[in-house]
Amino acid sequence: MAEMIQFTITPPTEAIAVILKGEWDGWAETNLKRKKDGSWYTRKKVPEGVWQFGFLCDGQWLINPLNPKAVSPFGTENNVVTSGGDL
Repeated sequence: MAEMIQFTITPPTEAIAVILKGEWDGWAETNLKRKKDGSWYTRKKVPEGVWQFGFLCDGQWLINPLNPKAVSPFGTENNVVTSGGDL
């Protein structure tokens, strides 16, 4: 079953635009909203499973160091999220 998940990142420098990209939807882009404290967030419905994702901050690939990590088949580091069920 799909689960609504909040994704958050605080870029190391002030960003103009932050985008979430995840494998659950073919790496489609979702714009994040900026909070007053400089962090960015969005909520997405994510299908059941274990998925890799990351953020484009002004065009630079970043991950949230507070979230679990994995290395992609291309050698880049991504965050990992688990959605739904007993995974």
